[in-house]
Amino acid sequence: MKDIAKGRKVIVCDSDEATLTTFCRHLERMGIAQDNLICTCSIKETLDMARKFNPDIIFMDLHVSEPGYSLCSLLNTANQDLVTPVILMAFPEKGIGPLRGVAMRGRGYITKPVQLLTLQNKLVKIFREVDLERKLSSLDESLSCCSADCREKANG
Repeated sequence: MKDIAKGRKVIVCDSDEATLTTFCRHLERMGIAQDNLICTCSIKETLDMARKFNPDIIFMDLHVSEPGYSLCSLLNTANQDLVTPVILMAFPEKGIGPLRGVAMRGRGYITKPVQLLTLQNKLVKIFREVDLERKLSSLDESLSCCSADCREKANG
């Protein structure tokens, strides 16, 4: 786990200080460097830091503000190129499940209290997806350049 977590940037936003502290400690134990980890209770700070910090993943308490949907929408509209996965979190008694998390434009959903193994599995899955998306994006850019060069040679 520590190998795949090395150098990753993570933002965690939760309305409960105790949950936030515990969650961030879990991430540090998994290999996320302290200077690559932002823990906040504010949706505004989360949005600001997402723009500046370019995180690999954001964990968002669904109930921080008019639900976590606000952040998903803001991130998606503020920067169309930002491919930061947002994982929504909530207690099961709130009546909100994984399908609602995905419907709210989140990449996934975790039930609180978060189990360490669940968190590890989710992180590995998302980090692999992020790596694949970056490779595909890079390949797409390379192919675009190649096709532009080919068109120039054909026309020139």
